Amino acid sequence: MDLEFSDELTGLMPVMPHALGGVSCSGSIVAVVESGTVELRCNECGAVVGVVQVGIMEGLLGLDCAEPVCPHCGELSTAGGFDEMMLLYVCRHCGMPVDGAEPE
Repeated sequence: MDLEFSDELTGLMPVMPHALGGVSCSGSIVAVVESGTVELRCNECGAVVGVVQVGIMEGLLGLDCAEPVCPHCGELSTAGGFDEMMLLYVCRHCGMPVDGAEPE
C-alpha cells in the first residue's frame, strides 16, 4: 500500500460518511492505493465500497490538469478540471489562499 499517496488522495476527496450508503457506521470513506487501483474503504469498519483505477481517480480529483504556482511558498499546486486560470484556491502545501485573478 502507498500510504503517502493514499493520504494525498483522501485529503483531496470530499468527506463522505459511510452512513450515506445506508449502513449504521460512524466512519468515513478514505482512499487506499493498492498497486494500480484505489479502494474506497471505510476508515472505521474497513468495508470496501468501491474500487477505481488510479488514473481515473486522479482525473476525478483533477490531479491531471492545471498547475498553478503558489505566490506564498513557490510550490506547484495541481488542480484539475479547469481549462482557464483558477480564480481562487488554497495552496495544498502552505494552506494560504491564493487569488489567481489577473490584475486589471
